[in-house]
Amino acid sequence: YTPAEITQNYAKAGKVKAEKSAAKLFLMAILAGLFIAFGAAVSNTGAHSISDVSTARIISGLLFPFGLGMVMLLGAELFTGNTMISISVLNGDTTPGMMLRNWTIVYLGNFVGAILLAAGCAWFGQLNYSSGGLAAFTIKNAAAKCDMSFMNAVVMGVFCNILGCAGVLCSLSAKETPGRILGACIPGAFFVFCGFEPWVAKMYPSLTHTPEPT
Repeated sequence: YTPAEITQNYAKAGKVKAEKSAAKLFLMAILAGLFIAFGAAVSNTGAHSISDVSTARIISGLLFPFGLGMVMLLGAELFTGNTMISISVLNGDTTPGMMLRNWTIVYLGNFVGAILLAAGCAWFGQLNYSSGGLAAFTIKNAAAKCDMSFMNAVVMGVFCNILGCAGVLCSLSAKETPGRILGACIPGAFFVFCGFEPWVAKMYPSLTHTPEPT
């Protein structure tokens, strides 16, 4: 698809997203929250014992974006990409009120999905890797995010969302599955490499605790 076709296709898709029932939106948003949290969980697991920061970021960047790929292929509702429903509003396909309704429901659903996975990992043993090393890494990661200044968090979040939206549009530019996955994954890898802050992924490590060594 050409850039103009991609934009028009998303404008139409945004209208559909805005008009979905609240129940369907919420369930598909929970699914997206789970997918993105799975990406965060696998990247933490893959990088937690690597001391070199550059290598750890590369490993995480190669693993994390497949969560976004699953969102795109399975039609889940992710707040990051749904910010582009603003295209549909500007195109006259939906209203600002319907856009805000979608954002609210999807954001809450993403949060629920991420928290469900965080709870499962924290309470049922997934964090026991390396005799609790994964738990310590995840907690340290979460604490560092919470210590960011407000403006740093906002700017890093904006940069990340630009790349996240680019991933959605690049994915929609392809007609075949491999192209759609690659389109989603490359911008996703970029924001992990750079240390930008994905909103939904940062919901994931919020229920961690230090488990007993196994």
